[in-house]
Amino acid sequence: MGTINWADKCPAALSALVLLQEYGRDEGRANLDQVVDYLVRAPRNELGSLDHLGQGNVLSFFVPGSIWVDSLMMWALLAVQYGMVQNDSLAQFGLDQPLIFANLLRDANTGLFHHAWHVAEARTFPRHNAFWLRGNGWVLVSLVEMLSALDTDHPQYEPLAQLFVDLATSLESYRQPSGYWDTVVAEPGFAYEESSGTALVAYAWAKGNRLGLLPDRFRGQARDSLQAIVSRMRRRPPGFTMEEISRGTNPSFRWGYRLVPKDRNISCGVGALLLLSAELADDEFH
Repeated sequence: MGTINWADKCPAALSALVLLQEYGRDEGRANLDQVVDYLVRAPRNELGSLDHLGQGNVLSFFVPGSIWVDSLMMWALLAVQYGMVQNDSLAQFGLDQPLIFANLLRDANTGLFHHAWHVAEARTFPRHNAFWLRGNGWVLVSLVEMLSALDTDHPQYEPLAQLFVDLATSLESYRQPSGYWDTVVAEPGFAYEESSGTALVAYAWAKGNRLGLLPDRFRGQARDSLQAIVSRMRRRPPGFTMEEISRGTNPSFRWGYRLVPKDRNISCGVGALLLLSAELADDEFH
């Protein structure tokens, strides 16, 4: 299990929570408890959030004091889902995060989210028009999952719903005719079409429509994106592979995102595709 001391060590607890709450299985309970303990005890930074790279590890030594959009999926969603049942203060901490992140990372012109914020330097990184697709997909999915955990009369439902609708609509502007988005969202054709972020956005669109947050065209476009991803899958032993998934991506300059290599069957892509497929399982395709 290892020590939980930064954001990327937290996501497995999301699966453990589903296993426990929906299926009564406790195989992941020890990991879930350790991640929750980390979220409760980890020092808050001056923004009211957690440093993405944590404390007491090599990464935090070289890049201290930063928040990354990844964190909304890595731990903030868990704080809400777990906290709504077990810990009100943890739920509130999680619900506060999207607006903290939006206040600092959302670009006024495109409506998209920058990848990271450097606390000490009080600036985004990257500085300019290099908005990472998978990160924006994680923001969108985190928002729709948080909203699905709230009653519509919850005091934070409306602000989070508005944030979700605004980002969903902004992303529509950059969707390509293929049904994909570019890994550098606001510059279609600059880098490459990327499947994990495409699946994340399409899943959030489809679920957002089912929750009554988005009009029907978004679900139709989500179906088209699913068909586009499936059409590019390749038959390789022992079955089919999901293609064109960007590997691990750190905050970078514009060209840095373009240079991140693509691979197949990476978990962040396959997981997003499974979510999208399950959400659209009862839809009719043409």
